[in-house]
Amino acid sequence: MIYIPNSEKRAVFKNGYVIIFLLGVASLLTGFVLASTNGFIPRVDYGDPGYEEYIDLIANLGTFSTLFLNLGLGLFLLSTFVGAMTGKRFSMEVKRGMLVASILGILALVIFNYWLVYIVIT
Repeated sequence: MIYIPNSEKRAVFKNGYVIIFLLGVASLLTGFVLASTNGFIPRVDYGDPGYEEYIDLIANLGTFSTLFLNLGLGLFLLSTFVGAMTGKRFSMEVKRGMLVASILGILALVIFNYWLVYIVIT
């Protein structure tokens, strides 16, 4: 087991990009949980009582899950970009990898939003 003094643990969390990264991961997990709750809600057929409420609930869950997923991806790419720019203890290869990860995050955000708009329009 490796012993890390408390002062070093606190120094890691003083970096703003670590906190942003943790918020992004929490937002992504929240979005995935909200997206998966649709499978646990029993379906209501058209014409049954409560059909309109069911449709509203499913639409709201979809909206909030998309919101949290987009927010999580945005925070992830922001944290990797800020970490690459401000990380003093990282080598150039690590900084380059973090920049590539932020570029891939931007690409994922664009593809995800394009896919979402395509599904909503059609």
